[in-house]
Amino acid sequence: MTNLTAAIHQAMEQAAMSGLYRPFAGAIAFEGADITSASSERVVEFGLVQVPEGRCVFPNMTVREDLELGGYRRGRKHRAQNLEHVTEVFPRLEERFAQLAASLLENPDLKRSYLGV
Repeated sequence: MTNLTAAIHQAMEQAAMSGLYRPFAGAIAFEGADITSASSERVVEFGLVQVPEGRCVFPNMTVREDLELGGYRRGRKHRAQNLEHVTEVFPRLEERFAQLAASLLENPDLKRSYLGV
């Protein structure tokens, strides 16, 4: 398989897992549930989300606002609990809640913490 073919294959798999397109054959399961024909909204409700490889932030928002927006759909009911969990795992992040999110781009350890929400 060439690199281009592999990249296309991976992109199609991700699109199918995210509910953006329906596979022609086979099934997709997530945590025991069949999500093969689920809409993208339903897939997110199951808790399956994609994190862009660049791990971009909204630079003009505060760290707290950016984290809340990132977990909006998935954690609406449990937003406070999710933020508490992230700050337990990454305690330095809470110290920066009032700073602009762009400040995290300078610190790789803090940037990784965005994956926790």
